[in-house]
Amino acid sequence: MWSDSDLHFMQRALSLAEKAQGHTAPNPMVGCVLVKGGQIIGEGFHPKAGMPHAEVVALEQAGEAARGAIAYVTLEPCAHFGRTPPCAEALVKAGVAEVVVAVEDPFPKVQGRGRARLEAAGIHVREGCLREEATYLNRAFFHRVLTGKPYVTLKVAMSLDGKIATQTGQSQWITSGIARQKVQALRKMCDGILVGTQTLFVDRPRLTVHNGSEDDQPTRCFLDRKGRVPMDYFARAAELPGRKIVLHGQNLDPQRMQSLGEMGFETNQVPEEEGGFVLDRLLTQVADCGINHLLVEGGARLVNQLISQDLIQEIWLMIAPIVLAGQAPTWSGLPFGVNELSSAPRFQFKSSERLGSDLAILLERSL
Repeated sequence: MWSDSDLHFMQRALSLAEKAQGHTAPNPMVGCVLVKGGQIIGEGFHPKAGMPHAEVVALEQAGEAARGAIAYVTLEPCAHFGRTPPCAEALVKAGVAEVVVAVEDPFPKVQGRGRARLEAAGIHVREGCLREEATYLNRAFFHRVLTGKPYVTLKVAMSLDGKIATQTGQSQWITSGIARQKVQALRKMCDGILVGTQTLFVDRPRLTVHNGSEDDQPTRCFLDRKGRVPMDYFARAAELPGRKIVLHGQNLDPQRMQSLGEMGFETNQVPEEEGGFVLDRLLTQVADCGINHLLVEGGARLVNQLISQDLIQEIWLMIAPIVLAGQAPTWSGLPFGVNELSSAPRFQFKSSERLGSDLAILLERSL
């Protein structure tokens, strides 16, 4: 069904879309290539929410030459007014002859409506070119739209025996500098980052993309259910670039909330249950903040609860060739486990790579 040229131009559109990874939330990543006479006459990608969509960028580049062209788009063109006008209408007005779409947009205001508008205008639409690749590229956006929760990636740095620190609590650094550079790349790819309260106490992490611009920074989500995280930590965190959200329980002191607001933090109350937050609701509220892809970097209690409640879609294991043994904490070693093998969340190996002396393994949730 798909010619070599179809595959070539759609692959180019996907490569363009990927350039905006980590920058478009709550929108998806989209690329568009306009072709006429077998040559690219315009191309573009959606760089950031609120900025022109990929189709508009490509059409502006092509100008009048767009009339009669073929548009290769990685996601169904939108048909509604949001922060920008509908792209399906822009394609109609430009007079393109055909639109090749990789995958339908699951967002209810778009789903099928973009294609219908194009076909109503007499434009030939073909759908499904490199569908699997396009779906994977926007897996986080699709997951948030379909479930109301962010796509959760867990990052774990551990020893061969699964330890995340020594028995005296030392954790910096288990893995090599090259592995930590990989973590920086993961942060840049994601829209938000989250760690447990205990990790804030012990490690006082920056949670930023080091040497990155403000646009490179994920939204930092701080768990502070009881208002016990030291304010001096928040004061230092406030000096770093990027959006900051404190997720707290119902009894957070109003004066503390005011102080956080004055430092530039958003505050968001999350429902509680015995022993902690209702994590399902917490993730829903994170998604409501416009986060498609959430990176979780610990600690053990938060990770264990997320896994036992089947709320993680992807895991990056960074494994150092050392053995810590003893009473050192493990990355999921708290008593929130499953009772039956049949109910255990299962993952599949996606890929692996050497990072200096370490090994990185990517696992994805099995369907």
